[in-house]
Amino acid sequence: MTCNEDEYANLPPSQIVPILADKGIYIASESSFYRVLHKAEQVTHRGRAKERKNTSKPTSYIAEKANQVWTWDISYMPTPIVGQFYYLYMIEDIYSRKIVGAEVYEQESGEDAATLLERSLLKEKMMYNSMFKFLILRR
Repeated sequence: MTCNEDEYANLPPSQIVPILADKGIYIASESSFYRVLHKAEQVTHRGRAKERKNTSKPTSYIAEKANQVWTWDISYMPTPIVGQFYYLYMIEDIYSRKIVGAEVYEQESGEDAATLLERSLLKEKMMYNSMFKFLILRR
């Protein structure tokens, strides 16, 4: 079969048919190539690029009241100086969509994120709650 020859082994039928046509050879239409490949169980990844990975759906979380699940993000904010950025750290409650904490820093660091989290917990009066169980997600 033409598709299995070394010259065409890494090409999909959408590229094989025009190459053969340039050489003055007509074997079948593109859809016929696909039909034959499908019967031979050869309709798989045929390019040099990496094969597409099967990804699973991201885990979703449901909050039934405020302050059960928070999400956070760091956004890059450009400055007038090329290549320099400020970093906006923001924590949001996914139930109420309330911004429970936000600060701007000149560099990105885990210490700054921890400081913002502590301040947000204190502001929301959650540090002293004996039933303190909630989830923080990274966007």
